[in-house]
Amino acid sequence: MTFSKKNHEHQKINKYFVSTTNYLTLLFILSFGFGFAQTKDSLSIEEQQRREKNIQAGNPFKQYGYKPKIATLSKGKYLEFHDLDSIVKIGSFTYHVKRKTITGYTKLEARYSEATLNPEIISRWMSPDPLSDEFPNWSPYNFVMNSPVLLNDPTGLAPESPLNDYQLNKDGSVSLLKLTDDKFDTLYASNDDGTVNKDKSMTVAKNNAEDKTIIDDLTYDDCSFVANTPWGKKTGTWTSTSNESDALNLFKFGSDNSNVEWSFEEYKGNKFFIGNNHFSEATMGFSAISGSNILDLVRKYHSHPGTASPDDVASGYSGDQGNASSTIQTFLDNGIPYSRHPTFSIYRPALNKKFDYSPWNNKFNEQKVKTPSQL
Repeated sequence: MTFSKKNHEHQKINKYFVSTTNYLTLLFILSFGFGFAQTKDSLSIEEQQRREKNIQAGNPFKQYGYKPKIATLSKGKYLEFHDLDSIVKIGSFTYHVKRKTITGYTKLEARYSEATLNPEIISRWMSPDPLSDEFPNWSPYNFVMNSPVLLNDPTGLAPESPLNDYQLNKDGSVSLLKLTDDKFDTLYASNDDGTVNKDKSMTVAKNNAEDKTIIDDLTYDDCSFVANTPWGKKTGTWTSTSNESDALNLFKFGSDNSNVEWSFEEYKGNKFFIGNNHFSEATMGFSAISGSNILDLVRKYHSHPGTASPDDVASGYSGDQGNASSTIQTFLDNGIPYSRHPTFSIYRPALNKKFDYSPWNNKFNEQKVKTPSQL
């Protein structure tokens, strides 16, 4: 086969075109690969570590060992999270974290477009909760641990917890009302409809806001404090203190502002016990439940909440006088003379009176009672 000179020149051009095309393709592939490798590998180890540190500055979970994907504009080349700066924006003001002072304010304008959000507004959502360490089991989006009745959060930082204000219910039970920072507990009476009566209250002082008092003790029933009555077993609540004034105040306040019978007992060594069994006809003694020796009993009070004539005297030998007789007999069996026997009294809240009784007399020495100290 023969070719003309023209055909031969055309063949050379095609061959040159193919060779040039292949060369350009290979050059493009090598250049792209080299450029990619250079972009990935040209950073020194120190530079990679520095960029990673910049990225992790915005990781709120770093202390927990978790590294989520963090979006950055510079891939770590620049520090885009400024919690390490000495001056930071918090809401609408700037704050010097080292001096702990406010350095300036920013006037905010109401704008409702995401495109016009100011950095100080966005920063509210980009900062980790500063108290996340204290509440690791709670979402930062919860409010007062989902207990708005028991807790409050006036500062927006964390729930507050001291237990201070309580309500005495008509059945002798005590309910927590709210939390305050006062160094005393306040017990409020109840109205007939069950609402709180702010006009009637008593207080018990304490050394620290978080301390518990005899009022808080009465918010719980003791399954061991049970009175056996003809109407069945009645579980109640009780407390103890070495403060005579607090004990008498609680006994009178409870008797005056509930529909149940209360009991008060004093033992040697300034030991005072107060309680009730949420029942209008009986209450239990404290020697067994408290571990006190009955021979150390000094005086014993209980209230009669009713208004009928039988409440105006001690019940007979099946009740008040019978219990007093049993106690006196125990003292006599142990050779203790009458001069050292305990006294027995009944308080009538409906009449603001008290009277004494004994195994032989159901009422004597009646007196008016205006204050707890007169009991």
